[in-house]
Amino acid sequence: MPDNSKLMTIKLPNGLLHAVPNQAALLNLNYTVYEIFTLKSYERKGWEIAQTDTILDIGAHMGVFALWAAKQAPRGKIISIEPTENIESLTKSIEINKLKNITPLKVAIGQDDSFIELFTSPNYNSSNSNTQFTHSPFLRFLTFLGFNTIHRKHKNQRKTERVKTVSIASIMDKYKLKQIDYLKIDCEGGEYDAFNYLPEEYFPRIKKIAMEFHHFHPSHDYRKLKALFEKHGFEVNTHRTFVQRLTKSGNIWARQKEESTN
Repeated sequence: MPDNSKLMTIKLPNGLLHAVPNQAALLNLNYTVYEIFTLKSYERKGWEIAQTDTILDIGAHMGVFALWAAKQAPRGKIISIEPTENIESLTKSIEINKLKNITPLKVAIGQDDSFIELFTSPNYNSSNSNTQFTHSPFLRFLTFLGFNTIHRKHKNQRKTERVKTVSIASIMDKYKLKQIDYLKIDCEGGEYDAFNYLPEEYFPRIKKIAMEFHHFHPSHDYRKLKALFEKHGFEVNTHRTFVQRLTKSGNIWARQKEESTN
């Protein structure tokens, strides 16, 4: 067993402990906790999590969403996908809390047996992104402010990392997921490949989707995702705040129409 006696942690509102990778990540982690637990960014009527639910967490980051969901689905299963070293925080949190219902995977979602290149910043871990994508001017400005502040304090270095991609279908097959009750996805523009490479027969096995979409490439258009979901029987709602419009992002809430009538 690893020695966690000197590991930095914070206590989440649901009582679980969250491992903190380094002091530089603490600000980002605290904001994510505020976003999920206080602002309730993944809570919506009809998107409640049941005790036995199967949850796919794409873009797990340091694991706040997974730990939030873990207490709600103690007899369920959570598969958390994160291609960067951020996944190590979740892995340590699982060990600390002795959780059995979360499986962390260090891969990216996309096309099977392929690779993508990511910009990663070990001490400013909110700026990880595909090297092929371009952020909005406003988001680049925010990243510049955060990156340079962290750089001065913690000597941050940006690097490029090549990571393997797998499809949602392969994850469902490998882990024998008959259905996904709640699919959360926030993967900085990777959501388009996630669903464009998903065979049609898998869509009915996904019951609810909570997504943050992004426009980081000329091919990105959330209306295409909306149309794709509607084609496969989902009832879809979209929402964009003023700040999200500046950062070229927004939210999609989609659920199978059979779920909306229950």
